[in-house]
Amino acid sequence: MSGRPAKTGPDFVIIGAMKSGTTSLFRWLKAHSECDLCPIKETHFFSRNWDRGLSWYEGLFCEIEADKVTGEASPSYTHPDNSELVAERLYSTFPNTRILYVIRNPIDRMRSEFRHEVQRNRENRDFDVALLSEDRPYWRRSMYWSCVNPFVSRFDRQNVKVIKFEDLVSEEDGAWQEVLEFLGLGRERRPETIINKTTGKAGFRPLTRVFYSKGLGRLADMVPSGIRKSLRPLFFTQSDSYFQLANTCRRQVPDHIEAKVWEDVGELEQWLDRGQLWQR
Repeated sequence: MSGRPAKTGPDFVIIGAMKSGTTSLFRWLKAHSECDLCPIKETHFFSRNWDRGLSWYEGLFCEIEADKVTGEASPSYTHPDNSELVAERLYSTFPNTRILYVIRNPIDRMRSEFRHEVQRNRENRDFDVALLSEDRPYWRRSMYWSCVNPFVSRFDRQNVKVIKFEDLVSEEDGAWQEVLEFLGLGRERRPETIINKTTGKAGFRPLTRVFYSKGLGRLADMVPSGIRKSLRPLFFTQSDSYFQLANTCRRQVPDHIEAKVWEDVGELEQWLDRGQLWQR
């Protein structure tokens, strides 16, 4: 690196929501000529890795030149059990950081999260059963106002941007240009690739779950394609039972859960003052 000034932290943070296009948005911004983003997309610093200390976090940005826009994306920041603490930590450390919150139809989002957990071999219950459990916050993650309110109540309003996934991936790129304007970036064409779609993907076997939990997933790209293909049955499943379980996400969401979610989303709509975000 040259002797030019370096960054000491993020200009923006994508705080979620999980399964709402955060990976795609991060990759698109990474490809922008005026950006040089954190080498780790999900640092989870303000949620899971706070004990590593601020010097560890700042070190992630020290190779980025000061004239570049930089940021990270950790959907865990709006986990309903974390958001209050995360917002306080983030604001007390980087109060001028811009906050990006990507949301999608809340019912579609919870279905997608369920498929993701089944695919990762972390969920073995049918969708309608899993929704009623306390151990996985599928529907609580879709209560967008409750999740983002801790950030809204601390950061200046002009520093918080809520954007719809459906607008972000539409053929028109108006929402993408809104993001660029919010971050002070020049207009550039939005990349076409949408990352991390779960529908139709093979499921993880237990060995694969351990492999990815250790952050070793990228090592697979180093293995010759022929060997990867021969080893694939050891790591992934496409069994009928796997797809049957994943497809239970199409079942009806219980009325009382759907009502709670839409009531909460209604509060976000009032704050945004832009009418209904989705048809009920």
